Amino acid sequence: MTLKLYVDRMSQPSRAILIFCRVNGIEFEEVKIDLSRRKHLSPEFKEINPMKQVPAIVDGRFKLFESHAILTYLACAFPGVADHWYPADLFKRAKVHSVLDWHHSNLRRGAAQFVLNSALAPALGLPLNPQAAAEAEKLLSASLAKIDSFWLKENGRFLLGSFQPSIADLSLVCEIMQLEVHQCLLHLSFHSMVVDEEVCHRILSPHKRVLKWIEDTKKATQPHFDEIHAIVFKVREKLQQMRSRDTNSSMQSKIKVESFLNQSRKTDRWSSKFMWIVCPNHQEQFSSSAIFLDQRVNGIDFEEVKIDLAKGQHYSPEFKGQFVSFLSNFVNYFIDTLTSYSSFLKEGFGLLFISEVNPMKQVPAIVVDGKFKLFESSAHMLNVFCSHAILIFLASAFPGVADHWYPKDVFKRAEVHSVLDWHHSNLRRGSAPFVLHGTLAPAVGLPLNPQAAAEAEKLLLSSLAKIESFWLKENGPFLLGNSQPTIADLSMACEIMQLQVLYDEQVRERILSPHKKVLKWIEDTKNATGPHFDEIHEIVFKVREVLQKMQSGEATIDGTKEK
Repeated sequence: MTLKLYVDRMSQPSRAILIFCRVNGIEFEEVKIDLSRRKHLSPEFKEINPMKQVPAIVDGRFKLFESHAILTYLACAFPGVADHWYPADLFKRAKVHSVLDWHHSNLRRGAAQFVLNSALAPALGLPLNPQAAAEAEKLLSASLAKIDSFWLKENGRFLLGSFQPSIADLSLVCEIMQLEVHQCLLHLSFHSMVVDEEVCHRILSPHKRVLKWIEDTKKATQPHFDEIHAIVFKVREKLQQMRSRDTNSSMQSKIKVESFLNQSRKTDRWSSKFMWIVCPNHQEQFSSSAIFLDQRVNGIDFEEVKIDLAKGQHYSPEFKGQFVSFLSNFVNYFIDTLTSYSSFLKEGFGLLFISEVNPMKQVPAIVVDGKFKLFESSAHMLNVFCSHAILIFLASAFPGVADHWYPKDVFKRAEVHSVLDWHHSNLRRGSAPFVLHGTLAPAVGLPLNPQAAAEAEKLLLSSLAKIESFWLKENGPFLLGNSQPTIADLSMACEIMQLQVLYDEQVRERILSPHKKVLKWIEDTKNATGPHFDEIHEIVFKVREVLQKMQSGEATIDGTKEK
């Protein structure tokens, strides 16, 4: 049965999957889902992807969504795919996972929000948001700088110093290509309200290695790269023509944008997809606690090297680590238990946990046998940082880890990847900002932000509802209807446990109590990983205790009593 790809070519993740299939000779049927016409909301597409997002695939009776999960599945399931795309070597594969997870919370969030808030919002009937655009530009520029200085090594043309591209190269380059139309859009819609015409040049031109890497990735995937990106270039060309005919007022520009979009919906298949560029629904977004539990539960022996964040040890030359777990940055007296933010060891295979390893200045990170270093990072302060790549590596590299944690079956494994990728841009983006902006900000010298907390709460509630209605199936107590937990269960359960730091019990009840299946699943995950789950999460309850005392004036930020 032919593989079906449900895509919109204005979607950067869709383009990455299309290029990958073309380059590797994977036969497929392209099913176009026109996001500008809201086809992703149709009952027919909901049967393919209940999350109502592209891309998605159907391979026989197997359905899958989330672009990184799809790319890894295609690389594993279809013969003839060159090894360099998704290496069989566990160490190289783990590095690819690390890049992909970094992509979720850095480059993707910066690029998409920048384009939306600085240029495309009016086309969707939304106001431009210069402040949000400026914040997104900071993240975008920081992400490009990190690619330039870290992910692109001296010894190879591609990410991680490789001589041939991986799925990570394809995914990140397609993300950056979304900026191709941005310069034209700036002057086409309300140019007096946004940054000048040279903004994209200003953002990209300082990063010479990034620009060369993009060209190398294009060349390595030609002629398919240009073919799949033709829609982007057509949109850019048409917008340039429109702009050249309009040098008068911003209102005239607005009228032409609207006219262009309306005409496109009627007459031009490719241009009707223009509005997708700003569709936020395609975005794909674990703290150390899940890794630690994983290690304890599976009996992997490890040395815990404690990095005292409150004392600034994560900035030391030895570690170079700037982790900013919002549960540990500010309560000095119990930082000793910080590394209880992980979960997966205890079986006797010589793992060293965190040591002089992470140029991104964040934890968690691991070193195996003094040589192999692995970490992930996010650019955002006070976030819960993902450990998916580390969990996948541990489950794959250490004997004795039960198969249910990270199944060898290619279909089951792909579903686990899908959950992990969904976690990035949904549950994580809701829970961490909600706790920060609604409770923890004063403890780190920031003001509370009720508006940001309210926005985060919406995403948090939506995510919990989706876990309840979709990820928890009727035929098993764990995610995906499994009878035993996977690393995805561990990752997301630890995420939700961050809510226990909230000292207002009524808020916790309001958020969690409607989701009975979620609460039962968390208990099932606790039971399946006991006694390690409770031991590792002791720090969370200690934080809450200190925050309660701070709120009542009984203690200061370091846990000591007020005088």
